[in-house]
Amino acid sequence: QRAIHAAFGSLHVTRVDLGLGQPHAKDALYLALEKDQPLGSCPIILYFHGGGYVTGCAEMHINSHFRWLQRLRDDHGYTCAVLSVEYPLAPEVRFPGNLQFCFRAYDAVVHKVGISPSSIIISGDSAGGGIAYNVALHARDEYPTQEGHAELAGLVLISPWVNHAVGAESFMEHRNTDFLPRESLGTITGTYADDEHDPFNNPAISLVHGEFGKLPPVALTYGSREIFKSDIVDFQGKLEAAGNQVHVSVGPDCPHIYPLLAPLFSTHASRTLGE
Repeated sequence: QRAIHAAFGSLHVTRVDLGLGQPHAKDALYLALEKDQPLGSCPIILYFHGGGYVTGCAEMHINSHFRWLQRLRDDHGYTCAVLSVEYPLAPEVRFPGNLQFCFRAYDAVVHKVGISPSSIIISGDSAGGGIAYNVALHARDEYPTQEGHAELAGLVLISPWVNHAVGAESFMEHRNTDFLPRESLGTITGTYADDEHDPFNNPAISLVHGEFGKLPPVALTYGSREIFKSDIVDFQGKLEAAGNQVHVSVGPDCPHIYPLLAPLFSTHASRTLGE
């Protein structure tokens, strides 16, 4: 906390035990702008980090989460916090084990912590965007409203990995303008999910093959020069065709997860965070 205070001032960071069995009770990381803002006292952004399901951690986007919370408070008057889930990674825990862990994390937030789904925005980047989308489907199906919709406040997807086939046009078009290594994505997919689960067609892994109805409002962002662009545009079209409310923000000349790369691409990242 001393190091966090030196870097971010008012940001308060604590480890949270949701009873999910992670070592040393490290189920999630809770980030709030005020010390007297404990988990359960305000709406939250339930966040799932990226990293191809094989790397990354709950702390990896603290800088962006801090700026996000500041913008919500200062520009819009919203007081909320971030709960970043420390889900298990492959190869130690492979599909569908990590998804089941994240479903349990959501259930714990609703039932154990007592936060209403209407006070939860689910969010994630890259592979974490895939997890976030699946958790939103879980919330819709397990806790439906009378209209059958998820009661969630929203779903924010930052450059989500929505198709593991990695054969779309943008993979070649932007192979020299994005930092993601296209050649490694197949290996990462194989580490995460074996052939038995058919990762190229399984809708829980390649989201473009799923169904898209009755979701909360969706904010979707991607860079115009990232290799996932074509698949994300396809995904966007399917969300809209199913009647969902979708707000899209595209970073001109930006790569994968550009809103999280500040101070790089700071102008576009700041605009997108504001939106």
